[in-house]
Amino acid sequence: MLVVKTNHAHPSNWMNASAVPVLPADVAESIHIALTQGWTPSTPGSPFILDRSENFTPSHPQQP
Repeated sequence: MLVVKTNHAHPSNWMNASAVPVLPADVAESIHIALTQGWTPSTPGSPFILDRSENFTPSHPQQP
């Protein structure tokens, strides 16, 4: 399991803080970073924590 920490509020936060959606490109980038840092998704064990709270900038949706 991969857990990614960001500096953005979750949409279901109880403080009603503004939330920015995490897009598939953000997920793909986080998976790539985690793999380069040693995450092995096929190996059982504790969740791999990827802390992106200092440099996470979500992608913006492409406009048609």
